[in-house]
Amino acid sequence: MRPDIVPGAIFPDYELSDHTAKRRKLSELQGQHPMVLVLSRGSFCPKLLRNIAVVEIFAAAVAE
Repeated sequence: MRPDIVPGAIFPDYELSDHTAKRRKLSELQGQHPMVLVLSRGSFCPKLLRNIAVVEIFAAAVAE
């Protein structure tokens, strides 16, 4: 685990490329709302696909 990523702490304001290759900071995308950031290796892993399904259910419940 990286020293700047600590469970329960505020996530660093990384800058990443979006789907159009534009560089954006996480704070730009978040705005004033809570954010769940999921870092994954790809959709080829069955375990990861199960985890994503659980996150989608959680997101739907939170959105209500």
